[in-house]
Amino acid sequence: MHGVQQHSGLQLSEAATLAIHACSLIAMKSPERVTGAQLAAWIQASQHHLSKVLAQLVKAEIIEGTRGVNGGFVLAKQPEEVSFLQIYEAIEGPLAPPTCPCQRGYCKLRGCLFDGFLGRIQREFREFFEKKTLREVI
Repeated sequence: MHGVQQHSGLQLSEAATLAIHACSLIAMKSPERVTGAQLAAWIQASQHHLSKVLAQLVKAEIIEGTRGVNGGFVLAKQPEEVSFLQIYEAIEGPLAPPTCPCQRGYCKLRGCLFDGFLGRIQREFREFFEKKTLREVI
């Protein structure tokens, strides 16, 4: 994919963590709408930063947002249809396939110095995030 940075999945950014927590809380409160202020208070996050994260989740069609007196956020899909990987990728972009941690594409040594350990962790991260859905956390 051109222009889209991929990530190894070996770390969770603050934005990705906020997104997963926010979606989990929105799913728990369903069918009630949850405001950005409520989410920020529950997660103990900056409402300004969280609002940027929520906008990305709306753009990815994971949540729906409504403004006004009865406004707030709800899931755009059923909780079992939303995986942690979808939430993660809405914030971070596509999760890269396991690669050499040195990102060289070549190695003059006889084998990987890490014995493929980091690649296994990347695969486990992807598998966990693909299988884990919001249904499991509500």
